[in-house]
Amino acid sequence: MSLLQHRMVFGLFCGVSVVFSAQVVYAHHGGGGNNDDLVKISGLEDVVMDVPIGINSNMTDVQGVCVFNNDSDKYRVRATSANGMFKVLNGSENIPYLVHFKGSQGNWKKLDYGQFKNNVKKANENYVNCGGSDNANVRIKFKKQDLQQAVGGGTYHDTLYLMVEPD
Repeated sequence: MSLLQHRMVFGLFCGVSVVFSAQVVYAHHGGGGNNDDLVKISGLEDVVMDVPIGINSNMTDVQGVCVFNNDSDKYRVRATSANGMFKVLNGSENIPYLVHFKGSQGNWKKLDYGQFKNNVKKANENYVNCGGSDNANVRIKFKKQDLQQAVGGGTYHDTLYLMVEPD
């Protein structure tokens, strides 16, 4: 299996700025030849979220992505983080966040740290870049109470790693 990585940067202000990096993972399974399973997620971009002072609601960012699978329309997805668990850091301060994923068919699936979610549908089986469109979404959510408890201003960072595999 080989991996290509792409950063997605999150940034929050409220004095809080959250900068996220997400990696696009390119998985190649099989024993060689032309019949190897090829699964790829692409289209993640850097995200900066500005949190206003006195925020009174959750903050969410939704980003469209492309998932390609040359063997099937089903796949599984896993998320991890450079900071361990799902939290953005500013020195010793941290703010937790939630990660959800949705294929083009089905509902949002909450991703538990390091655990695969199976049976996500529907991967594009024809074009590695989905023909320039999105067929899945990743959602990052900060709860209002967590944002309100942030001690000081500054920039909070994390790198979110997303991996897809055949299912």
